Amino acid sequence: MAPSDNARRLKTVRARAIGLRELARCIGWEPSRYQYYEDQYKKTFLPRDLIERIKPHVVGRGMPAVTAAELDSLAGYPGSGGDEAAAAVGSTRLFHEPMRDVRPDIPVWASAEAGTEGAMVLTSEPIDYIRRSERMLGVRNPFAFYVIGTSMSPAVEHGDQVVIHPGMPVQPGRDCVFIHENEEGTQLALVKRLIRATADHWRVRQFNPPKDFDLPKKRWAKALMITEKRVG
Repeated sequence: MAPSDNARRLKTVRARAIGLRELARCIGWEPSRYQYYEDQYKKTFLPRDLIERIKPHVVGRGMPAVTAAELDSLAGYPGSGGDEAAAAVGSTRLFHEPMRDVRPDIPVWASAEAGTEGAMVLTSEPIDYIRRSERMLGVRNPFAFYVIGTSMSPAVEHGDQVVIHPGMPVQPGRDCVFIHENEEGTQLALVKRLIRATADHWRVRQFNPPKDFDLPKKRWAKALMITEKRVG
């Protein structure tokens, strides 16, 4: 079978901005792994994690310049002309509408700029409560907080509210919060995209400015999955 229309569109859009091998190198993939999504991928919409991964290296480049909305449409983002129902479930870019008949019971923790390593200070004393979406029903001890800083833009913007599922195992390619608890009981938090985990380190990625680096597990002992992002 031929690749899907959106896979072919990805190839055309990407070619305006950057070479295939260069893009693969920028996102830390083998060229053949990335090429699969242009030449062989058959599903209607491309994975959102892929689109978010390539955005920092493609948006604003080419003639005419590639736009974020142009890439979003390939993954079926709501409002981009795609089919919302076919979008990848679990992407942190997907807003899950809260269930209006559910009492707000997810605590929103206070967050503030820590001034070190781009970290935030999280305080578990709630400043608000939000309703659960359908996917969060039955989840034990979820929490949310507002992201401070722009290091993950455009995947996660300053002021976005993220929701954490403490029991979900972290996965490479997903946005996570990494937590360090110091002796005073203060929790420092970093929001980054997990690339891989080793025995001693988390290999992570940020987008603004773009770089990959290691977080030692000895300091950043806890990693939690961001399962929802709520905007506005």
